[in-house]
Amino acid sequence: MGLAKQLKDEIAECPPILVLTGRPDDAWLASWSRAEAAVPHPIDPIALASGSHAACRRRCSNQHEIVWTVHSSRRTQARN
Repeated sequence: MGLAKQLKDEIAECPPILVLTGRPDDAWLASWSRAEAAVPHPIDPIALASGSHAACRRRCSNQHEIVWTVHSSRRTQARN
């Protein structure tokens, strides 16, 4: 979540970020990080799809390109 906040602070056109949290109570950390969406662990496939769709929809309503980043405590993936 620290990485998500740093990306939002340092990149003007930052892609949407979906944060995977360790538990539902960590949702406030996701909002602090300014991520577009958060999904708690254990991961529900429907919630993950819904969260990624919501993150892209919020960001891409003004743009044509869809780019999203998923951040967990171990790795970051970016897909174009």
